[in-house]
Amino acid sequence: MRHHDTPFCRDRSDTNIGKTVFSAALADALGACYWKPVQSGLDGETDSKTVGRLGRIPPMRIYREAWRLKTPASPHVAARIAGVQIRPEALSPPLSPCPLIIEGAVFGVAFIGNEQTDTLEIIPKLGNVTCLGRLPRIDPLTTDTLREAFRVHFDLSCFQKAAA
Repeated sequence: MRHHDTPFCRDRSDTNIGKTVFSAALADALGACYWKPVQSGLDGETDSKTVGRLGRIPPMRIYREAWRLKTPASPHVAARIAGVQIRPEALSPPLSPCPLIIEGAVFGVAFIGNEQTDTLEIIPKLGNVTCLGRLPRIDPLTTDTLREAFRVHFDLSCFQKAAA
């Protein structure tokens, strides 16, 4: 197994804003593997389970988190509450035979929710990152509706070129 040259990273500081849904769509579209280095909050479905379910990603393409923290909060707060220190050296991406989606590291901006033209233009410039597109709110959220929204709102060839 080799380490794929171009991991895709998806990050945003807030919780419940769609990082996991976007990661599921991208992993599905690219036939990619998925890794969330730190899972904060273990009650209910974890992000890895959500990606597997929504993206129909087989378990062998979802890598185990380096840390699984009980408190549903940002990783640094959950770690402090758990009395653990997150060691950066343990956050090396796993070897992957295919493109790797890493949830929780900066790569570009993918907007989730209602379109706000100013935000779509200003935020990528401020952060000096690429705007990947905008994933609208999806209701009902199913694998099929997610796939269709991703197909309509993102240019998959941009991701495929980067993954090649």
